[in-house]
Amino acid sequence: MSTKEIRCAIYTRKSNAEGLDQAFNSLDAQREAGLDYVKSQKHEGWTVVRARYDDGGYSGATMQRPALERLFEDIESGAIDVVVVYKVDRLSRSLGDFAQMMQRFDQHGVYIKKITSRNVAPAEIYFTYRDESRRHTLADVMSLREEAWFRRGVALSEECNRHIAQSSIQRCRALREETGTKHQIIAAACSVDHARQVRAIYEECGLLSREIYSEMDDEEKEQIIGELRSGLLDCIVQVQMLGEGFDHPRLSVAAIFRPFRSLAPFVQFVGRIMRVIHENDPDHPANHGFIVPRGPQ
Repeated sequence: MSTKEIRCAIYTRKSNAEGLDQAFNSLDAQREAGLDYVKSQKHEGWTVVRARYDDGGYSGATMQRPALERLFEDIESGAIDVVVVYKVDRLSRSLGDFAQMMQRFDQHGVYIKKITSRNVAPAEIYFTYRDESRRHTLADVMSLREEAWFRRGVALSEECNRHIAQSSIQRCRALREETGTKHQIIAAACSVDHARQVRAIYEECGLLSREIYSEMDDEEKEQIIGELRSGLLDCIVQVQMLGEGFDHPRLSVAAIFRPFRSLAPFVQFVGRIMRVIHENDPDHPANHGFIVPRGPQ
């Protein structure tokens, strides 16, 4: 039995033009890594298309890039099956743009579930600095968000946790009412203590929840996963668990209580809500997923 050909496009990008005049530059290195990976999948029928998609001197913060536009044209024409990139952030450094890309890929069979991102950010937030309470506007938060101590503080704040939990519950209940399916929430927390705080908020709101983390006994982890798969749980709060390869289609709302410093782990977490419930029907309401991130990203 012959192996079906999988046509692969390698996309590369560099934000500035520095060094692109060299005989072997950053784009070449990215492409070489992509070629090596495709070769490693030759037994699966992977081949590289002739066209090159190299955006040298273009920021990942915009989708207005000539090679990226050609890539989407070729995807839409049915000429490409797989896109290979050195790092996920070569495609985009914007979470919003990346979500749009996933939707476009989904339309052509690259991704299998539609997602929607909803930011949760109150107009004003209270903070405590060594027992001194201060109020910050959203503009203040935007100016401080690159400070590591601030990102961690926002993720752990009670008010922020409640906003995210309540919004994710609203989304989950709406999905259940619309589809008749018991959709579930997966939440990402910073630490075990933080996961317990988040779980307490969900249970206070009437949702049966459990936290799961790597230090647990295997037997306890298996029991919790069993409760999730059986539909007993409404929400599972994980600390660096249930990563790539974990498949449970009824996880449809991703609640993000922790900061992600790069796009790759964010995408891996969001992947947990990208499994379809109804095969071959991408527009079915039960196949929709929602992301509830922690305020401004």
